[in-house]
Amino acid sequence: MQISYLLKSNAILKSTKLSTFAKNITVAIALTTSLFVNASQASNTGLPEIKLTPDQMKALAIETDALKPVSSYPSIEYVAQSIVPLNQRYAVTMPVDGQVLELLHFHGNVKKGDVIATIYSAELLKMQSALIATLADYQAEMSALNRAKKLSQTGAVSSKQRQQLEANVKKLAQTKSQQKLELISIGMDLELVEQLESTQKLQSAELMIKAPVSGELFDVQVQLGQRLMMQDALIYIATIDPIVIDVEVPIEQSKQIIDGQTVSLTNTDLTGLVYHMADFVNPRTQSVEVHTRFDNPDFSIKPGQTFKLQFNFEQEAFKTLIGALTVVDNQTIIFVQQAEQIKAVAIKVLQTQNGLVYFAPLQAGTLSSQTMVVVHGASSLKNSLMAEEGEE
Repeated sequence: MQISYLLKSNAILKSTKLSTFAKNITVAIALTTSLFVNASQASNTGLPEIKLTPDQMKALAIETDALKPVSSYPSIEYVAQSIVPLNQRYAVTMPVDGQVLELLHFHGNVKKGDVIATIYSAELLKMQSALIATLADYQAEMSALNRAKKLSQTGAVSSKQRQQLEANVKKLAQTKSQQKLELISIGMDLELVEQLESTQKLQSAELMIKAPVSGELFDVQVQLGQRLMMQDALIYIATIDPIVIDVEVPIEQSKQIIDGQTVSLTNTDLTGLVYHMADFVNPRTQSVEVHTRFDNPDFSIKPGQTFKLQFNFEQEAFKTLIGALTVVDNQTIIFVQQAEQIKAVAIKVLQTQNGLVYFAPLQAGTLSSQTMVVVHGASSLKNSLMAEEGEE
């Protein structure tokens, strides 16, 4: 066996200098002997253990790196799209009948209270006139009540008449308050309403339509000069902080996902949470819709934007370069170095991605952050072992 191996080595190295040839022959002999001895030991442990000197590791082009412990590992990547759910969409509608005079905001971001449009409304004038009439009646009834209070002391006004006047005043006061609130609710400025009350003169018939929330404008419904009825839509606003990113996950993979689980967007530092999983399965794709929520204070995520999304599974594990993986006797293993000893450790692969492998050892406690793993040359070790076993 050793002679065969030396002959092969001689054929490869025959063009080198004699000193280099002699050195490599020595390394090859030592390596072969080491592999032979430890392969025999491996039959007792089930997995190979190899003792190598630094020269032998160099001859096999073996490189090592420290294992990196992780507290979670990512799923495969899923294509996802940002959406605005129905409970974050707002319709800006006409509070009264009127005509559109100005459109000050019709795309982009708006803040709550920004004026979106100005309308002219004859209905607004009617509402102001109704309040003025109520104010006049209220003042008249108040004057009558004050007179009645004075006359009731002399018996000129009955208690019944006085009570009726008090009821009228109370009713008109309630009507006045209601009419003021209606004007404020449709968007008339409080200052103008107070001026209307104090002067009892009609204010402007122009009404400013303001944004009810901060968000992104979309789907303009009107044109300048257009006449609209009350409740007709002017435009829509989507609140996009937070924003929802929607993804479909195959049924089997969805069984691992839970509410509150963390998710991340590939090639970004953005993380979010799972907050809803559909109870229905898409019959065409046999997948489940999952909604994830991301904070979006700077509006960096736009509605309709596509991403690659990963679910993060909370589990203590390790990661290293994917070149560390190899298979021996149908068992996925990595080779780890302890001083001059190289031994195989059986592992369970959790995920491979972007040249990295996330895994857990089958036997707890066998690995740590100080463990040096063979990241290059694992195939050479495996091939050497297989050659030894074949020659035996």
